[in-house]
Amino acid sequence: MTMGSGGMRVEAGSLGSIPFALPEATDESLTGLRRAFYIAGARSTISSLWTVPLQESTHLIQDFTEIWLGPNHGQNRYAAFHVAQLNALQRARSKNSGHPFWWGGFTYLGDTNDTTQIQ
Repeated sequence: MTMGSGGMRVEAGSLGSIPFALPEATDESLTGLRRAFYIAGARSTISSLWTVPLQESTHLIQDFTEIWLGPNHGQNRYAAFHVAQLNALQRARSKNSGHPFWWGGFTYLGDTNDTTQIQ
């Protein structure tokens, strides 16, 4: 599936900044956003279950992108996400108790066996 006139293909979408503290943000709205990404052709989404502090969110998404698409890439999306979460856990343990609040709020939805590599 392609999007727009340039034929851009969406490989992954990130929904890490959903403000769940707002009354209008519901489970249904997150499901609707994930579905919108899916309909647009995204093969996977990463989203947060709660509002994760910006620094931690940024680190996780940057790690994920670097592991998946960086010069030494070779991981599929799910493996890259898993390694990014482990990196986030290590950062949390070095700063504080390693409580899941700091690293465990993100979920991956998509094909875990995907072996597509970005050229």
